[in-house]
This record gives sequence, structure tokens and C-alpha cells, in this order.
Amino acid sequence: ALPIYHLVSGSVFDHLAIWNPATGQCEFTWSGPLQGGFADIGFCSDNSWIATISPYRGVKFWTPGKTRGTGEITFKEVTDHVFASHPTCVAFKPPSSDSATRSPTLVAVAPGDTSIRIFEYDSRRQALPKEVLALKTNDPRAAPLRPRGLFVTVAVLKGHTEQINALSFTRDGRFLGSASDDRTIRIWDASTWRQVGILRGHTGGVNS
Repeated sequence: ALPIYHLVSGSVFDHLAIWNPATGQCEFTWSGPLQGGFADIGFCSDNSWIATISPYRGVKFWTPGKTRGTGEITFKEVTDHVFASHPTCVAFKPPSSDSATRSPTLVAVAPGDTSIRIFEYDSRRQALPKEVLALKTNDPRAAPLRPRGLFVTVAVLKGHTEQINALSFTRDGRFLGSASDDRTIRIWDASTWRQVGILRGHTGGVNS
């Protein structure tokens, strides 16, 4: 895992970078044919995973680390998921504060429609071969594709009536908040994934 002081940034020019804020140095760069850049980036709080959102390439999950001996940072793409619409945001659920209980790695993704998908890391699953690439979301064949690889869908949250623009878990991981173009903020119980609250009052879409 990466040291906690590292920073990850993504640009609209399909460029990803890992920075050391203490030195101001860029320690790793990656670029690829995303066609749309990065819309959002999520860090697992234990630094074991990074998730990147691209409007045209879905969500990608990466495992960061350092090369033995040289200490050079590596950034391995493990799996990706393609959606029929354009995903907008991602958020990792903080792990349990109870050291005796090892909580699963959970991540919330807004796939670009009105739902929220909850993924869980499954160590028993094997990633697809690297040469098996995800289809572009503007390809009509992408619609029937289902999430695959090491992260599997465990819940689909429905309630918003328009696109979701932001996701955020509380620090203790008990609740998930979602902001939408439907002018509401909705609160979800992260143990049952049921909606437990809705905040109204905005006169336009809520972005964060």
C-alpha cells in the first residue's frame, strides 16, 4: 500500500499522477486511451486500493505499492467495470474501527443513471486476463455487460430521480450521503443500504 502522505490526481487529458506532498515531486505517472479523462478518484483509507472514474471507460480499480529494493512506486490496474451510462463519482467505505473485526472493502459508485451500486472486494475471485479489455460505453454491446473481476455488486440503491453527482461516507462508515440533480441529498444506512433520510431545500442540482 502507498504511504498515507501520497496524493493522486487525474486530468481531463487521460493522465494520472501520484505525488509526494512533502517533496512536491511526482513519483508515478500513467496515461491511457480513456477518452474523457478522470471524473473522480477514490482512495481506500487503508491505502490498499484506488478507484478511478472515467465518463467513457467506467470505473477502474488499482492496487498501489512500491517495488522492492528501489522503492519505486508501481500502479497496477486490477479490474474494471463498464456501464451503459457515464459514471460520475466514487467513494470507499472506511473500514471498521474495531481492530478485532476485519470489515470487507466496500466502494460506492454512481454509474451515471439514478442508482448507486455498492461493490465488495472478493479475494476468491480472479481478475480477467489483461488482454480482455472492457468495451467503450458508447458501444451498444456494452449495455448487457455486468461488473466482473475482483469487485462484485452486493447492493443497488434506488431513490434518486436524476443523475447523482457526489458520494461521501461518514468518517465512521455508518452512513453514505449522495447528492443529485434532483435537488436532494439522501442518507443511506451502510449496514442495511436502506435510505434513512432525505434533505430538501436546494433550488437546483446538488453537486457536492
